[in-house]
Amino acid sequence: MSARFCDEPILRVYDGLRECAPVPERLLHCVGGIVYYAGEGYRLVLETEHYYLSLSRDGVTRDRKQGPIGTYEHSGEWLRPTVEAGEDGPDWIDLAHTLFYGERLLRVAAEEDGYLLSFDDFDARILPYDPTDAPRAAHGRLCGFERYLRPCACGGTGELFSDTVGDFFVRCGACHRATWADQTVQTAMDDWNAGRLR
Repeated sequence: MSARFCDEPILRVYDGLRECAPVPERLLHCVGGIVYYAGEGYRLVLETEHYYLSLSRDGVTRDRKQGPIGTYEHSGEWLRPTVEAGEDGPDWIDLAHTLFYGERLLRVAAEEDGYLLSFDDFDARILPYDPTDAPRAAHGRLCGFERYLRPCACGGTGELFSDTVGDFFVRCGACHRATWADQTVQTAMDDWNAGRLR
């Protein structure tokens, strides 16, 4: 059996954005599979206790930490945190943080059109794209979040969805009881697990 790519759980996630460039609508898609559409100059950085894992159109690198995240930025790049802190706790938790937090990146394999990444609980792909043909955010059932959702009171399985305006809700696959839509994945899942349904 081959060695794991990184045996440490992911603690923080950053969007690597080009300075003074428009922020793409969303490059991480989770409908029908998990795909990171990597444009030139964009990347995701996954931070563990001792490493920075860089996901880009050129593949995945694992670099030993030499300092805080700002020291890992490329020239002309901003590594934007996917959790924004507020006075009393997080104000905003992005979908990418919720998806990758606590996962380990076990394997990376080159494919004909990109890369296949195997994490503890899901697989994801990196596919390069031309920024003039950026993928649009899809709506529907999201993959990769099942581990967070408790079973429904009816015994059915909770399923996370995104709607046409980019909000999120959890719905039972059997009885179709659901949460109200919210702007963050984390809040929708918290509502589901607490039984706050409409």
